Amino acid sequence: MYSGMNTSYEYSFAPYAKERLKKEMDEKSQEAYGFYSIFGWLVWDQNIFDKKWWADFEMNLKNVNVDEFAMFFGKEEDDVEELLEYVPNAKKYIAILFKDWLKSVIIYENMKYNLNKTENKFINFNYSETLQKCFNVNEDKVYYIHGAIHKDDVLIFGHNAKGKYTQEDIDNATRMGGRLQTAVIFDALIEKVFNKFISKNCEKLDESKFIKYKNVRRVFVLGHSMNDVDFDYFVHIGTHIAFNAPEESQIEWIFTAYNEDDKTRIESYCEKFYVKNKIYRGPEAIDDVIKEYGLSIEEETKRS
Repeated sequence: MYSGMNTSYEYSFAPYAKERLKKEMDEKSQEAYGFYSIFGWLVWDQNIFDKKWWADFEMNLKNVNVDEFAMFFGKEEDDVEELLEYVPNAKKYIAILFKDWLKSVIIYENMKYNLNKTENKFINFNYSETLQKCFNVNEDKVYYIHGAIHKDDVLIFGHNAKGKYTQEDIDNATRMGGRLQTAVIFDALIEKVFNKFISKNCEKLDESKFIKYKNVRRVFVLGHSMNDVDFDYFVHIGTHIAFNAPEESQIEWIFTAYNEDDKTRIESYCEKFYVKNKIYRGPEAIDDVIKEYGLSIEEETKRS
């Protein structure tokens, strides 16, 4: 949004998804009906597509009415087998909607800053080429932790809920059968299929050697709300930076906060992990950070 892209959840993706779901249900799309059969009560009654923030949408992907669904779906073995297809297909449907919407988003190549300094590295939580097209950043300086639309990656999104069922719980419910079996298996599937698996994504980041943690002296968190849905990324990265930092060095973290809620979450993170920090507020926060810390080579580019 800072770059002028129409990527608001509330005003862009949500209306797009809601309109398309209704249209495809009117056209008797089996995929749309499959998604609606699981999330329909959220779509219309609890308004999963009427939330304000992306984090609310992602976390809501685990907030299904399990008991109501179990009553609707049935309890026979055939019902359970069908259930094993329903949940993954619902994920595929919303993933297609999400990818199609992302492809429609226009990136305005308005080069405000040149951030392609040698030492700058970027972990991108979004999916687009904004850094390359709007800030002149080379592709090899960007790591897409959730996948990239221009690379046709599998896009990662979803909740970060910790699993509440062990395999033993599922086995016990299966032995008991009936609607309990349906409810437990359904709930466990929602937890698994719609989870973004942050720990695995962090493992891939470390394996890529994209960040040399021992060389990090400053961390800039620009335009991120630090919501629970992504919080574990910052725990992982922050812990690894602190562990690998040279003795007696103090890593500085610089944040931008969109509102007071963001500021409170940032302060909580910094206090919990003993992070030296500076928080910028207001509509010009990102501009202020870039100018004050010399992230841009804009002036050098103008002079050359």
